Amino acid sequence: MLSRRGVLRALALGGIGGVAGCSAITGDDGYDPGTLVVENSHSLAHVIEVRVVDGPTTSPAVESELSGTFAVDADETKSYPEFVTTDGRFEIEATLGSDDETIEFAFNPIDGIGDTSSGTYATVSVDGSGQLSWTLSPVE
Repeated sequence: MLSRRGVLRALALGGIGGVAGCSAITGDDGYDPGTLVVENSHSLAHVIEVRVVDGPTTSPAVESELSGTFAVDADETKSYPEFVTTDGRFEIEATLGSDDETIEFAFNPIDGIGDTSSGTYATVSVDGSGQLSWTLSPVE
């Protein structure tokens, strides 16, 4: 049985595998708290690197220095469930491929201790003009 740290590392490696075309993809908005959604509304494919910069020191995402590189084709959306799965404020950094455009945002995926039925998911987006942005959305 994999430890929580092992699962997070596997998710990070899965994100890196996205460059090779192997990734988890969902098409609906039924995301769980802590999910990372990567979307590309631009007419060109992009590579986005996302990493956890800071957060609760006991969090597996912080302990393992969680990061991933995600390849998204034009007009494509991918989701990565359980990107961060513990309560607390996480500082996330996202960089858009060769442009080195970097954004940072804070993300608390779970509303209450142990309550995984409510919270937020994060979306990192490349808009139609090729600009990188982020949004946080409540889980419905």
